[in-house]
Amino acid sequence: MKDRKLLRPLYTVALILCLTVSGSPAAAQASSSTTATTTPIDIVIAPSCEGELIRMSGEMHVTAHNTQTGAGESNLVFVLQVMPQA
Repeated sequence: MKDRKLLRPLYTVALILCLTVSGSPAAAQASSSTTATTTPIDIVIAPSCEGELIRMSGEMHVTAHNTQTGAGESNLVFVLQVMPQA
C-alpha cells in the first residue's frame, strides 16, 4: 500500500506530461506553387554601346516557383527563357 502512495505523484506527473505533449499543435507544413506562362514578344533592343539595334521576336516562357515554409519564410524563383522565331 505504501508503494502505491509513493508512485501516485509519479503517475500524476507522467499524465500531465503526456497531456501537454499530445495537446501541442503540430508543426506547420511548407506549401509551394508553380506558375508557367508563355508570352509572345516582338521588341527592338540596343545591347551595345555602338548603337546597333537588334530585333527580337518569338516567345518568352516565364516560370515562377514560390515555396513558403511553415515558419512563414518565402522563397520565390523566376526562370525566363526566350525562344526566338526561326
